Amino acid sequence: MDKKTYQIVLIRHGKTRGNTEKLYSGSTDIPLLDIGRQDIMECKEKGYYPPLDGYHLYTTGLKRTVETKDIVYPDAPFTALDEMNEMDFGDFEMRTHADMQHLPEYQAFIQDTTGKVRCPNGESLQDFQQRCTQGFLQIMKKRENAILFAHSGTIARVMMNLFPREKSHFMYWQPNNGRGFTVTFVDDTAIAYIPLSDDTYLNKEEIIL
Repeated sequence: MDKKTYQIVLIRHGKTRGNTEKLYSGSTDIPLLDIGRQDIMECKEKGYYPPLDGYHLYTTGLKRTVETKDIVYPDAPFTALDEMNEMDFGDFEMRTHADMQHLPEYQAFIQDTTGKVRCPNGESLQDFQQRCTQGFLQIMKKRENAILFAHSGTIARVMMNLFPREKSHFMYWQPNNGRGFTVTFVDDTAIAYIPLSDDTYLNKEEIIL
């Protein structure tokens, strides 16, 4: 049987106030800022994104991913895949590190090395990883060219899973807003990736904690 080669493009949404104000805005449904819209338009004009022909479009259903899709591919139909939403930070949503650093439950979360500590009324890193894995498998099993507009955490978790020997730290894989990766697959195996642009990486060096 012939092997099937296809590409999945992962694109992070444009800037929101969650980004500019350094808020935990995982599951909160906030829109793009004007500067976020402008940046996506500039990325589009620079040719960062592939032509739509032959690609199935996905978003996570949250406004910031749908609005980014609408700028890049206006009026194009898409599938909303909420399994690919950003992590649900529960009671930590729309708050900053500085605002919460005195809270024991927040310290327990950020110091957790097991991935099992849940945000109050939210998810644990392990919950998030499992959800992203299952969501991405829904795209992979179709074995067709696809473009997913998602979130930095989602994209980083997917890339860590696809290329476990490449880089060890989650933060290395986080792309800047409007940037991301094109991943090439043969059947169910990711064989290569290319950043969408020279300024894709939010953190250019691998972080060792």
